[in-house]
Amino acid sequence: MKKTLVIGYGNPLRGDDGVGWVLAEELEKKYSLPQVECQMSIQLVPEMAARFGEFDQVLFIDAAVSGNPGYISINEVKKGHATEKPLNHEFDFDEMVSFAEMFHPKIPKLTLFTVTGSDFSFGAGLSDDVVASIPEAMSALENLIN
Repeated sequence: MKKTLVIGYGNPLRGDDGVGWVLAEELEKKYSLPQVECQMSIQLVPEMAARFGEFDQVLFIDAAVSGNPGYISINEVKKGHATEKPLNHEFDFDEMVSFAEMFHPKIPKLTLFTVTGSDFSFGAGLSDDVVASIPEAMSALENLIN
């Protein structure tokens, strides 16, 4: 089993935007081994990249806003796209990867795992389409971890 950091991010109080949290929490329950560490966060922050060197792979789990609700996408990330803007609360995925590249000569395998949502309104809970995709998403995530 690869030593894996799972980062589920999004806002759990904005409907389907919380799918990253839900999946990361489910993985945390399933894997109590030290090889899998799960974090949940409302947004990505630069400090997360500082620990990437401790892992063989990092899985980012997020909601996608366009596409068919419940659609699962898995994309390995090869390189970030550095920007000149200051680091603030609009820190995005590409900047996270670029930041990690600055700290680690060899960054681990980075994978962006998304589930397309349909309802991002205020309130806890996921839409029916996203709930229906949870078993398939968990199976795909477990395959990535193992």
